Amino acid sequence: MNLTKIAASDCKDGDCPAVYRTDRGAIGVQGYLLDRPTPEGEGLVEIPVELLVEACHPVRVLMGLCLQRRGWRGYPGPGCD
Repeated sequence: MNLTKIAASDCKDGDCPAVYRTDRGAIGVQGYLLDRPTPEGEGLVEIPVELLVEACHPVRVLMGLCLQRRGWRGYPGPGCD
């Protein structure tokens, strides 16, 4: 799976909460693991609210491009091809 970073926290070591776009047309989130039960293969993470707000802009731009190219039929996948 290829990941493209679309938003990241400002930290010194480079391994901080971040939001990624995947090549499968989804969003990946890296954050601080929370101690909560989840189904097998899933995890619950915490990220700063500001990071989520920052990530919204690139996602909205991509979705706008999808609307212009294909009309709204749900998110059709990477690059809206």
